[in-house]
Amino acid sequence: MTIADAQCVATWLLLQQNINSLATDLQSMVFAGASILMDTIQGYCSKTGMPLSEFKSRGQLLDGTSVPVGPGCLVLYNHALPVGRRRFTIAHELGHVYLGHKQRGVQQENEADWFAAQLLMPECIMMELWSRNGWLMQHEVSDWFMVSGAAARHRIGEMQRKHWYHIGEQELELVQRYLPYIQEELKNPYLVSV
Repeated sequence: MTIADAQCVATWLLLQQNINSLATDLQSMVFAGASILMDTIQGYCSKTGMPLSEFKSRGQLLDGTSVPVGPGCLVLYNHALPVGRRRFTIAHELGHVYLGHKQRGVQQENEADWFAAQLLMPECIMMELWSRNGWLMQHEVSDWFMVSGAAARHRIGEMQRKHWYHIGEQELELVQRYLPYIQEELKNPYLVSV
């Protein structure tokens, strides 16, 4: 797998969804081609009697993990995380599942991060917003896509460093499906850029 593959898989998964806002609805996702259940780590431990300590690393509760269960997978996330970070964690774990990661190394973590960024802040949608708005501000991206400020800042930085963007049929279709929500956000009279 490559970063480009991760982006393509996330784009394909987005096209399987009922898009009804700029922010991807992770809780109502259609998991095409995969059997995935989601729960909080806390809820899973409560239901199964497994101690929370099983999900700790260096004394801290994990942000999330994915656990194979029969032919499917269980994505677990820490409910105590702020919403934006929790959403990125869920998308990251979905990346591990959809990218078929059997082990976790630096390359797999980078691929899962790229998948999560594309699932939550699709590059073609960010480019459309940038083109129409003339800029991308961290706080706007964070609000539009319900991600943390850090994730928004990182994604904007990645886009500023790129010298080319792939716009194929899937990306054009995605832009068309997001267009009403892009237009809605950009005409918002309460949109304030600093």
